Amino acid sequence: MLRYLLPVFLFLNLYGEWTMYRADLKNTGKVDEPLMPPLALVWKYEIGAPVVSSPAVKDGILYIGARDGYLYAISIKNGALRWKFKTGRGVDCTPLVYKNMVFFTARDGYVYCIDRRTGALKWHKKMGGMMMSSPKPYGNTIIFGRGHPRPGIVCVNIRDGSIKWEVRADQFVYSTIAIDGDTGFIGANDGKLYAISLKDGRLLWTKETKGMFYVNSPVVDDRVYAVPGYRDNTLHIYTKNGKKQKLALKMEVKKIEAGLPYPIAQRLTGVKIFRKVISYLYVSSPALSEKSLVYVAGQNLYCVDKFADTVKWKYNVGSPLKMGYVPSPVITDSIIWVVSATGVIYAFTESGKLLFSDSLHSNVFASPVVSDNMLFVASYDGHIYAFSSTQKPSPGIFPERFTFYPNYPNPFRGKTTIKFAVPFTENKIRVRIVVYDVCGREVSVITDKDYAPGVYILRWSGEDKRGRSLPPGIYFCRMEAGKFNRVRKIVKIR
Repeated sequence: MLRYLLPVFLFLNLYGEWTMYRADLKNTGKVDEPLMPPLALVWKYEIGAPVVSSPAVKDGILYIGARDGYLYAISIKNGALRWKFKTGRGVDCTPLVYKNMVFFTARDGYVYCIDRRTGALKWHKKMGGMMMSSPKPYGNTIIFGRGHPRPGIVCVNIRDGSIKWEVRADQFVYSTIAIDGDTGFIGANDGKLYAISLKDGRLLWTKETKGMFYVNSPVVDDRVYAVPGYRDNTLHIYTKNGKKQKLALKMEVKKIEAGLPYPIAQRLTGVKIFRKVISYLYVSSPALSEKSLVYVAGQNLYCVDKFADTVKWKYNVGSPLKMGYVPSPVITDSIIWVVSATGVIYAFTESGKLLFSDSLHSNVFASPVVSDNMLFVASYDGHIYAFSSTQKPSPGIFPERFTFYPNYPNPFRGKTTIKFAVPFTENKIRVRIVVYDVCGREVSVITDKDYAPGVYILRWSGEDKRGRSLPPGIYFCRMEAGKFNRVRKIVKIR
């Protein structure tokens, strides 16, 4: 067990916030945080009811739901309760903190909007059936899945909860939508992956799998990645227009028994009679970095090379429990964090080296969250744990200097990869990478933001600032970071 209680002000650095399910619109589970193992316990808050909800964090406040029907707001500084809000039933989703409000669905069939500072109700709307999908923002609307009796995907206005559009599904939708521009991708319990136009709710395409999406959800970048699980042990990869990528990546399936009684036979005989369910694969939602796709399937944590579509490594983190909830991994600047269903916290490098492991000695169904350079974990027995690093990031594991690598392929058609390295510093560094034509005009900005130490891989599709395809020819790509300045020649061909 992690034993050390540390004063949080020694480690609290406001690097980033986790305001929605899986950290961002695309469900990547990736954050720019320098959190390093080993960890120490900063505080623990006891809810006293089961928790499967993963938290959201904004402005020093953690928001999380529980099976007692409350949504809790807790200070990340000391674990003190700020307020709690009562619903009609349990709250399983990850709350969305958006425009000074908190939006969440509940098992009572309502979607709620409350003031994030006071916990006062602004509105709530009955959507019908049990809901566990986490809301995602799209302009002045939020989008989430809905259960029976009207299963599907719903878009509502944030002002009053009125429905803007809805898409019907064959079975309940507890998965959470991944958003890329004006398109959303979401799975349903019917085993289908849905692509939806978010402007009008028009169904763009569906893809059937042999499994079913429970609370696990797809992730999107240049492609759409989905791991349905249950009777489907395949990682599915699609282009954003629905073309399936050729990939034969299978996961190990461990046979399990589930205690599912036959009610009629039990009533007649007075004896509990169970049937066996075999070859069920419980899976997490994937996490996505510039180089890797990481997810838990069955007893293994898999790390997949995004560019080669092959498994780089796997690690046995123990069999999941029989509830359908599998904690999803989180990727920080240089570390993969995962919590097993039996409550063991692991930290790996992206090359698969185990850096740290320790146990909470409690089952965990909620995914961990990294925000403000702290790791937050909710256990099923009703405790919220906040951890911080016992040391500052070590320079030894980071690049020693700025590097701007040659793009590849070069010449290119379609897309080319931009790779660069940021050395160890105490603070983040602004990196700006821009593309100029032969006349010296700035035609595209690949990135312009603060980066923590590490190696980064981006992709440029040969488009200008407005997303229009640039003509074939010679271009110059410049990286600027502090006093570092380097230019590479890029050739685009037909």
